[in-house]
Amino acid sequence: MRSWVTFILIGFLVCLALSEEAVSQQNPPNVLAKIPWGDKENQVGLLKAPEMERCGPLSFCRSGLDEFLLLDTVKARVVQVEKGGAISTLATDVLGWSICAVGGQGFFVLGEKGLSQFGFLGEPRALFALDADRKIIQGYGTEVMLLRIPNAVASTVAIANVDQMVYPIAGGTVGMEMKTLTGEQARAQLGKSDYDGMIYQVKRINSRDVRVLGLDSGGKELVTIPIQSGSDALGAVLFKCDDGKGGVFVELERLVGQKAELEVHHYARTGELLCLHRLPNDYFTTVYKKTEIGADGEVIQMLTRKDGVLFIQYGEEH
Repeated sequence: MRSWVTFILIGFLVCLALSEEAVSQQNPPNVLAKIPWGDKENQVGLLKAPEMERCGPLSFCRSGLDEFLLLDTVKARVVQVEKGGAISTLATDVLGWSICAVGGQGFFVLGEKGLSQFGFLGEPRALFALDADRKIIQGYGTEVMLLRIPNAVASTVAIANVDQMVYPIAGGTVGMEMKTLTGEQARAQLGKSDYDGMIYQVKRINSRDVRVLGLDSGGKELVTIPIQSGSDALGAVLFKCDDGKGGVFVELERLVGQKAELEVHHYARTGELLCLHRLPNDYFTTVYKKTEIGADGEVIQMLTRKDGVLFIQYGEEH
């Protein structure tokens, strides 16, 4: 354990400036919680089998200042994780691969059957069907998230698909009363959002030229932000969230030799790189959602190791 802790603390995840203007400072990384593997209530499920990728929790999200929701995939449940590692079960028989909290109003889970809505205490509320043409396929980068609504203290629920096109949806507006819809009414609502902010897409020109596009509802490009990777090729590039000022956060894999180095970038609307975080990427299990961005620009990472699951915060920007 000492080796990886030292690895992080020495500065493997530091806030770098790739130009003289892009200078940010960062607090030291902080391990907020650790949960061991196991079959007990206060442990997380782990599936290991020959000739098969190890499977543990696929996704997480922040639900409070020092609280998280974890999609305990092997045990088919959603648990609340408190700072220090104490956990409690909120919902059972939950099948999915991505989870998103909506303040004190509940959470959404994205899965094969659609987008499931749950209340604050984990009670099921609605199931939204998924349109086949939206390319919502299980895997790394396909996730449910929040988009900030322009000029409002609220957000709307959105889904990033396999092509990294981010679709706002109706049915869950944070800061307002959430709609509870079932059956055909829910099917009719999904995809018909009144969100009037930018829609985001990650566009790959080639392995070294990847851009984040901000589009209006008609598909017109309003913002183009090139991803900076120097001479290195890029693997996955994922839109994480907007910053409320026209800028964006992205998670990416920089391909260096035979390694895929994990990074989180914060770009201004102008394309200026404001901050870059480098994170450890040697996961013990398959994880579809590795990072989440906090309200102050802090990066939260869910990292799996041989002895359990870690939640690490890399401090907010200043």
